[in-house]
Amino acid sequence: MVSADQGGHGVYPFGSNTCVKDAATAFLATGERPARDRSCPSATAETS
Repeated sequence: MVSADQGGHGVYPFGSNTCVKDAATAFLATGERPARDRSCPSATAETS
């Protein structure tokens, strides 16, 4: 499970949350899910 600490909806790969995009890209490229649940900070928190 990958969760983002923000509301709303996003469209891969155009969202601004790089943590979520990296997790989604890794899954699409390898077919493997993260070994553990991943919690991503909000996109605005990443840039501050």
